[in-house]
Amino acid sequence: MRKIREREYLLVDTINEHYANYYDKVQGTYGNWRKYYLIETLEKRKVEREAKFKKALGAAAVVGGIVLVVLGENVDQGLMIGGVALYSSGANASEEAVIHKEAIVELSESLQADVEPLVIKVDVEAKELTGTLDEQYLQWKTLLKAIYQQEIGLPENVGNETLSDV
Repeated sequence: MRKIREREYLLVDTINEHYANYYDKVQGTYGNWRKYYLIETLEKRKVEREAKFKKALGAAAVVGGIVLVVLGENVDQGLMIGGVALYSSGANASEEAVIHKEAIVELSESLQADVEPLVIKVDVEAKELTGTLDEQYLQWKTLLKAIYQQEIGLPENVGNETLSDV
């Protein structure tokens, strides 16, 4: 019983070491991603609000100018021209929001590229975790389950009902 417990402790220590190494490797990249993702998201929302406001105000100015002309008022066309210019400014701001959205996508792609596959050596065998962070995490859980079952001597098919139980 003591031998089994010691092997289990050794397994846990090995797994913790692998996790700590992976965390150290990803920590800086993920922290930067979170920082710049927040900046881009906030800026995108700000630009979108400004764009909506300018478009609405510009449209209201054009409609107001048209209504005044229909009512027979002697209206300077400056109101309608200004409304068109304001609406156009809002449309340009919407394009800037698209640029921020593209920056967010680029940041996420950069994070995926920076988080390289993780290679874990288990005894004499090396396992490579590849794909997105979610896919690597799922592979990691599956690997840990297999290692645990092997270490405590369970058959591999025990407890494979669902992977979410891991």
